[in-house]
Amino acid sequence: MTPHLAILDEPTAGIDLLSLKEVVDLIRSLAREGCAVPLITHQERVAAMADSASQLCAGRIVCQGAVDQVLASYTGRSCLRCDGETCDHD
Repeated sequence: MTPHLAILDEPTAGIDLLSLKEVVDLIRSLAREGCAVPLITHQERVAAMADSASQLCAGRIVCQGAVDQVLASYTGRSCLRCDGETCDHD
């Protein structure tokens, strides 16, 4: 039985490289079987498997779209630390 939705918050946190591949394979398998998988991650390797991405700052979506576009926005950001105060995403 495949779920319709699996929300994964940092599923690869603290996992060794061998186990990382198993988690990534499981996520891909769920998606192939029609399961929606909202995924929260800080790892580019894991984010790269997504169909789309969103960048949050202080609880607000500041960039949304293709994964490479969102990664470029994140790496080119002007705020060095996301504290919700010094951000120019208003």
